[in-house]
Amino acid sequence: MKRRGTTVDTPEVIERLALAVAAGDTPGMAVRRLAQSPPPGCESLMAETVRRLDRGQRLADALTAWRDVGGLEFADVIDVMLAAERDGGQVAPVLDRLASEAREQRRREALARARQLPVRLAAPLVVCTLPSFVLLGVVPLVAGALASLDLNLSKGTP
Repeated sequence: MKRRGTTVDTPEVIERLALAVAAGDTPGMAVRRLAQSPPPGCESLMAETVRRLDRGQRLADALTAWRDVGGLEFADVIDVMLAAERDGGQVAPVLDRLASEAREQRRREALARARQLPVRLAAPLVVCTLPSFVLLGVVPLVAGALASLDLNLSKGTP
């Protein structure tokens, strides 16, 4: 997820929430624990969520900041956290699955970017390599051929 020029490591956020919930925290406590040492890129998001919780908002209302910023990436996480808060169900296995899916999505995006790399490097490679090949490989051959041609012409002239 991108947020104002930084990238949030969504799988890490989900994994940390899953660990906190598996350790016995409620979803609200897990969010607070995550805000104590937030992953890079989501410091302000976590701080805003804790501010909302400290003002007495329900977890459902506090997590709307995640929905506003994260969009679809955090939509499933928010739904799971709210269902666990409301119903008291186990949330750790679901969060583990969501983290796995987020890691897989990140891997697919990285592979797509890697497939685009040769296309992006083609122009700089041609612009930089072709002139150097011509200067280092072709020009000396042509110069040598012209020099030998000049010598042959000067010797053959009476």
